[in-house]
Amino acid sequence: MENLILIAPPLAGKGTISKILENMYGYRCISTGVLLRREIKINGKYRKRIEQKQLNGELIDDEIVNELFEQELKKNTRHFILDGYPRNINQAKHLDELLNQLDIEINKVILLDISYDLAHKRLLGRCSCPKCKKVYNTESDELKPKFENLCDECKLPLEKRLDDNEETLKKRYDNYETITKKVISYYEEKQKLYWVDSSISTSKTIEQIKEILGEIHD
Repeated sequence: MENLILIAPPLAGKGTISKILENMYGYRCISTGVLLRREIKINGKYRKRIEQKQLNGELIDDEIVNELFEQELKKNTRHFILDGYPRNINQAKHLDELLNQLDIEINKVILLDISYDLAHKRLLGRCSCPKCKKVYNTESDELKPKFENLCDECKLPLEKRLDDNEETLKKRYDNYETITKKVISYYEEKQKLYWVDSSISTSKTIEQIKEILGEIHD
């Protein structure tokens, strides 16, 4: 079983794909979004800085993200998926140093690719359950809730994220184009990068990833 990194522009479905792989194979998913939300929830030392950055559509400081991921990785080093980290070259190099200390290797880096136009369409429909945090999308037949605006599991009204707006999406996508694409080149040079078309259905996206992981054989 291999350790993975998922890299993607906004709204490419990293969280959904990570959760599916976690359930299918028993990966431990370590998500930037989850770590940041937890820091806010527990009123951690970085709460105010995180909230302000998120509202402005800005990337969170390396100092914060590196520390949160380092703490999480040291808790349990079993096979994992990194969702949303690293997002720039400094984070990638910090991660290399940390993994070297822990004697862990990243085996594959999977790029979930979508266009800005599709990201914008998905933004309009994205919502989640305030309790179980399951993510839905009213613009996707696969991800629609069974009953309009209600969580399938908790039966609670679904909520929109505060940072789900067009201005924030534009900033986040611009950051991806100018900053995160350098990370893609970094892992491509290491011959660890695998490209996946995430513009189609979730099931087709998973099929591509299973091929990369060697689960489907002709």
